[in-house]
Amino acid sequence: MDDIQASMKDLTALLGMSAQALRLYEKSGSVRRYSVGENGYRDFRFEGLTQMMGLRTLVKLGIPLKEAAQLQREGTLASYEELVAQRARQVRDEARHLDALSDLLGQIEREARQASDAPDVFCMGEMPGLWRLDLSGGGGRMADDAAARESLRAWADNLPFVFLCPIMRGEDLTPEGVPRLGLAIEDRFAWLIDDKDSPRVSFIESCRCVTGIHRIERVDTMRETHGLLGAYYSVVRPALEYMEAHHLRLGGDVVTRLLLSNVEDADGPANDYWRLWLPVATD
Repeated sequence: MDDIQASMKDLTALLGMSAQALRLYEKSGSVRRYSVGENGYRDFRFEGLTQMMGLRTLVKLGIPLKEAAQLQREGTLASYEELVAQRARQVRDEARHLDALSDLLGQIEREARQASDAPDVFCMGEMPGLWRLDLSGGGGRMADDAAARESLRAWADNLPFVFLCPIMRGEDLTPEGVPRLGLAIEDRFAWLIDDKDSPRVSFIESCRCVTGIHRIERVDTMRETHGLLGAYYSVVRPALEYMEAHHLRLGGDVVTRLLLSNVEDADGPANDYWRLWLPVATD
């Protein structure tokens, strides 16, 4: 077939790419330019033009230019099928992650509204099932062995789905009690975590509980007046007082989630906001 003569402007309009991108394709050898006339027009064979359009289609599908160009130069139908199938799996994974992120953002939006409109209001509710990585090394310190550090890095890679989650056991619920440090993720997002078989990981069943969001002055500030342990007990104390006032008994470990940290109010000090879950005994 005869060569097709077209200006750079015509080609970029036809192919849906910038002149810079087209020159990049030519420079990389992904497409072949045959000649440039005195008028600045490029002459392409028809098969060269279709090659460019096919290449651009692959790139638009999210396939890297280098792989797409190699496929067009050397690929077979089987390799084309394999590359497209691989990209389809990637897109499905990305879509699942985006759906999860959308759900999480909706939850954070609701909790931020509650933190603003109704902090320190407690009620009966449901704690979601949680997978929790215990990082307690004793004495309120974080474990520092190699396995714990490796798990910490792996879980932290999944922020913001993973959150800081200290717990206090029933017998530790005193001003001198020591919280057990850890990270957690809701069961609905647990597919993001690969090492749930670690001995440091446990599953906390969903349960009925007293729940609410507690606003408290920065823990770092409270250390000066109450000490670190007293400061953390102050995080859970309002919910314990609610349980006592309503004649409810604690039925398990107190689970906490740090929602917001070091938020400065217009007319007051910086505050932390904690989601509290206190399981209620059913017998």
